Amino acid sequence: MDYYSVSALINFITSFVLGSIIFIRNPRSKINYSFSLFAFSVALWSLSYYFWQVSETYANALIWTKILMAFAIFIPAFYVHFTFAFLGILKEKRSLLVLTYLIFLFFLLLNLFTSQFIIDVKPLLTFNFWPSPAIFFHPFLAIWAIY
Repeated sequence: MDYYSVSALINFITSFVLGSIIFIRNPRSKINYSFSLFAFSVALWSLSYYFWQVSETYANALIWTKILMAFAIFIPAFYVHFTFAFLGILKEKRSLLVLTYLIFLFFLLLNLFTSQFIIDVKPLLTFNFWPSPAIFFHPFLAIWAIY
Protein backbone atom coordinates (compact mmCIF):
# COMPACT_ATOMS: atom_id res chain seq x y z
CA MET A 1 0.00 0.00 0.00
CA ASP A 2 1.11 3.52 -0.71
CA TYR A 3 0.39 6.86 0.91
CA TYR A 4 -2.81 7.45 -1.10
CA SER A 5 -4.43 4.14 -0.23
CA VAL A 6 -3.48 4.36 3.45
CA SER A 7 -4.80 7.92 3.73
CA ALA A 8 -8.04 6.80 2.05
CA LEU A 9 -8.51 4.07 4.65
CA ILE A 10 -7.80 6.48 7.50
CA ASN A 11 -10.30 8.94 6.03
CA PHE A 12 -12.88 6.16 5.63
CA ILE A 13 -12.54 5.02 9.24
CA THR A 14 -12.58 8.56 10.63
CA SER A 15 -15.58 9.69 8.59
CA PHE A 16 -17.54 6.49 9.24
CA VAL A 17 -16.93 6.57 13.00
CA LEU A 18 -17.76 10.29 13.24
CA GLY A 19 -20.93 9.90 11.16
CA SER A 20 -22.00 6.90 13.25
CA ILE A 21 -21.43 8.63 16.57
CA ILE A 22 -23.33 11.74 15.48
CA PHE A 23 -26.24 9.68 14.11
CA ILE A 24 -26.48 7.39 17.15
CA ARG A 25 -26.55 10.33 19.55
CA ASN A 26 -29.84 11.57 18.09
CA PRO A 27 -31.06 9.91 14.88
CA ARG A 28 -34.24 12.02 14.81
CA SER A 29 -32.37 15.30 14.70
CA LYS A 30 -32.30 16.80 11.20
CA ILE A 31 -28.87 18.24 11.96
CA ASN A 32 -27.46 14.88 13.05
CA TYR A 33 -29.13 13.04 10.19
CA SER A 34 -27.89 15.42 7.50
CA PHE A 35 -24.37 15.54 8.94
CA SER A 36 -24.30 11.74 9.00
CA LEU A 37 -25.31 11.61 5.33
CA PHE A 38 -22.42 13.95 4.58
CA ALA A 39 -19.94 11.93 6.68
CA PHE A 40 -21.07 8.58 5.23
CA SER A 41 -20.78 9.93 1.70
CA VAL A 42 -17.21 11.03 2.43
CA ALA A 43 -16.51 7.67 4.07
CA LEU A 44 -17.82 5.66 1.12
CA TRP A 45 -15.99 7.92 -1.32
CA SER A 46 -12.80 7.26 0.65
CA LEU A 47 -13.36 3.50 0.69
CA SER A 48 -13.97 3.53 -3.06
CA TYR A 49 -10.86 5.67 -3.49
CA TYR A 50 -8.88 3.01 -1.63
CA PHE A 51 -10.15 0.24 -3.90
CA TRP A 52 -9.43 2.37 -6.98
CA GLN A 53 -5.85 2.92 -5.78
CA VAL A 54 -5.19 -0.78 -5.19
CA SER A 55 -6.88 -1.94 -8.41
CA GLU A 56 -4.67 -4.15 -10.52
CA THR A 57 -6.78 -4.33 -13.66
CA TYR A 58 -8.24 -1.74 -15.99
CA ALA A 59 -11.80 -3.06 -15.50
CA ASN A 60 -11.61 -2.91 -11.70
CA ALA A 61 -10.07 0.56 -11.76
CA LEU A 62 -12.80 1.88 -14.06
CA ILE A 63 -15.57 0.39 -11.91
CA TRP A 64 -14.09 1.76 -8.69
CA THR A 65 -13.60 5.15 -10.31
CA LYS A 66 -17.28 5.28 -11.24
CA ILE A 67 -18.26 4.17 -7.72
CA LEU A 68 -16.03 6.74 -6.04
CA MET A 69 -17.44 9.46 -8.29
CA ALA A 70 -20.98 8.35 -7.37
CA PHE A 71 -20.25 9.04 -3.71
CA ALA A 72 -18.29 12.23 -4.45
CA ILE A 73 -21.18 13.62 -6.49
CA PHE A 74 -23.45 13.91 -3.46
CA ILE A 75 -20.90 15.30 -0.98
CA PRO A 76 -21.79 18.96 -1.68
CA ALA A 77 -25.54 18.24 -1.70
CA PHE A 78 -25.33 16.58 1.71
CA TYR A 79 -23.13 19.42 2.96
CA VAL A 80 -25.68 22.02 1.84
CA HIS A 81 -28.45 19.95 3.46
CA PHE A 82 -26.48 19.86 6.73
CA THR A 83 -25.77 23.61 6.55
CA PHE A 84 -29.45 24.43 6.05
CA ALA A 85 -30.42 22.12 8.95
CA PHE A 86 -27.72 23.59 11.19
CA LEU A 87 -28.84 27.14 10.43
CA GLY A 88 -32.51 26.19 10.91
CA ILE A 89 -33.50 27.27 7.39
CA LEU A 90 -34.48 23.92 5.84
CA LYS A 91 -38.10 24.96 5.26
CA GLU A 92 -37.16 28.32 3.73
CA LYS A 93 -34.56 26.75 1.43
CA ARG A 94 -36.53 23.62 0.52
CA SER A 95 -36.79 24.56 -3.18
CA LEU A 96 -33.06 25.23 -3.43
CA LEU A 97 -32.32 21.95 -1.68
CA VAL A 98 -34.57 20.00 -4.06
CA LEU A 99 -32.90 21.71 -7.03
CA THR A 100 -29.50 20.84 -5.57
CA TYR A 101 -30.39 17.16 -5.27
CA LEU A 102 -31.82 17.13 -8.81
CA ILE A 103 -28.66 18.69 -10.25
CA PHE A 104 -26.43 16.14 -8.59
CA LEU A 105 -28.81 13.29 -9.44
CA PHE A 106 -28.39 14.26 -13.10
CA PHE A 107 -24.60 13.93 -12.77
CA LEU A 108 -24.97 10.63 -10.90
CA LEU A 109 -27.04 9.17 -13.73
CA LEU A 110 -24.48 10.38 -16.29
CA ASN A 111 -21.70 8.82 -14.25
CA LEU A 112 -23.38 5.45 -13.77
CA PHE A 113 -25.04 4.94 -17.14
CA THR A 114 -22.97 6.77 -19.75
CA SER A 115 -19.37 7.41 -20.68
CA GLN A 116 -20.05 11.17 -20.75
CA PHE A 117 -18.67 11.67 -17.24
CA ILE A 118 -15.57 9.47 -17.00
CA ILE A 119 -14.41 8.01 -20.30
CA ASP A 120 -11.46 5.91 -19.32
CA VAL A 121 -8.64 5.29 -16.87
CA LYS A 122 -5.05 5.61 -18.05
CA PRO A 123 -1.59 5.70 -16.49
CA LEU A 124 -0.57 9.17 -15.35
CA LEU A 125 2.50 10.06 -13.32
CA THR A 126 2.69 7.52 -10.46
CA PHE A 127 -0.90 6.33 -10.89
CA ASN A 128 -1.60 3.17 -12.87
CA PHE A 129 -5.21 4.16 -13.56
CA TRP A 130 -6.05 7.86 -13.60
CA PRO A 131 -9.61 8.86 -14.68
CA SER A 132 -10.00 10.59 -18.03
CA PRO A 133 -12.82 13.14 -17.79
CA ALA A 134 -15.56 13.34 -20.40
CA ILE A 135 -17.58 16.35 -21.50
CA PHE A 136 -19.91 16.54 -18.47
CA PHE A 137 -17.16 16.19 -15.87
CA HIS A 138 -15.97 19.79 -16.21
CA PRO A 139 -19.39 21.43 -15.66
CA PHE A 140 -19.89 19.05 -12.72
CA LEU A 141 -16.56 20.08 -11.23
CA ALA A 142 -17.46 23.77 -11.54
CA ILE A 143 -20.85 23.23 -9.88
CA TRP A 144 -19.25 21.03 -7.20
CA ALA A 145 -16.75 23.80 -6.42
CA ILE A 146 -19.49 26.46 -6.27
CA TYR A 147 -21.48 24.42 -3.79
